[in-house]
Amino acid sequence: MGAVTVEVNGFEWQGKKVLVTGASGFKGAWLSRALHDLGARVYGTIRSDVHPDSAYNLLGCQRFATVYHTDVVDREHVNELINKIVPDVIFHLAAKALVPMALRYPRRTYDVNFTGTLNLIEACREEKICERLLICSTDHVFGHVDPAALPARGFDERTRVSYGGPYDTSKAAMELMVRSYHYSFWAELPAVGITRCANVFGLGDTNARRVIPYFISSAKDTGKVDLQYNLNGRQFIYVTDAIVGYIKAAASLNEGGYREKRTAARPDSRSPFTPTFHFAIEDYGDTHSPYIQMLAVANLTAELTGARANPATVDYAENENKVQALNCDATRRTLGWSPHVSFAEGIAKLAEWFDARGDTSALARLAETDAELIVKSAISKAS
Repeated sequence: MGAVTVEVNGFEWQGKKVLVTGASGFKGAWLSRALHDLGARVYGTIRSDVHPDSAYNLLGCQRFATVYHTDVVDREHVNELINKIVPDVIFHLAAKALVPMALRYPRRTYDVNFTGTLNLIEACREEKICERLLICSTDHVFGHVDPAALPARGFDERTRVSYGGPYDTSKAAMELMVRSYHYSFWAELPAVGITRCANVFGLGDTNARRVIPYFISSAKDTGKVDLQYNLNGRQFIYVTDAIVGYIKAAASLNEGGYREKRTAARPDSRSPFTPTFHFAIEDYGDTHSPYIQMLAVANLTAELTGARANPATVDYAENENKVQALNCDATRRTLGWSPHVSFAEGIAKLAEWFDARGDTSALARLAETDAELIVKSAISKAS
């Protein structure tokens, strides 16, 4: 799809210089492609190893994105990057995002998730560069919650963060730091926002450790879905809906950049709360909860793929939150956002993707269809 000139929630992306940290990651690649299709000039930080079937490759990101092998933990390199690009907008997605890896490498997890974000926001403050900065967080920031203590609709956008394992706590600490900077240095920063997503899944996710790709690949390759635990409750969101949410969130940050705020700032004009946005599917059919348990996920995957689900002998995973759930009401009202792809539809889409493994052309065609869906949904007046 060629570049288009459109507005998203009143913001024009055409010609904007946009930096996506973590651009070679699953969400980063989808976001980079969508921004390119909206007319932005895309820059990104990437890893040195990119899977050939990754979204980054199949969406053709290497053809249009200007990329840098920058480790966000390196403060000097982050400053150099910001000064070299001078971006109008930054989406900060670079993170250590897998719970098992965070438990294995907690120090690196804190370095990337906390210090990497600190380096980025401090570079924006010191260099007075960038007009809008969207920090991508997670639904893990509420920590260990007993299912009976979860609010009926899940945690809303203003719920205070807590602690849990290294991944959860590194992200919660990161959010507190961002809010502190936003409050303390409001007139010196870009317009800042935070997003929290449920578990994102979709085409081009090559990380088999994530639950939905793991369940579908197991169903396709072995005819069965083996569970490690049954009752942990999670929410999910299809990648196209998550990316539309990110773009609408950045477009809706309305405090202006540091230039506007330094010339017209008043003590009472600061935002009392860093704008925060939630993206999740909250309806899972027969369940009355805003989340779905792993056994139900396995059963649905098995039903849609013709496989069978094998329950686990353990109810809850050790060292993981029993339940996570986001309430997206305020985000829907603020952004005019809602998910277009249901949970079952998303699983069916990803199952089709797994059927096409080995056929690069077929994989690319499926990816192109979803890329077009993102732009259509982003520019929709009532998505």
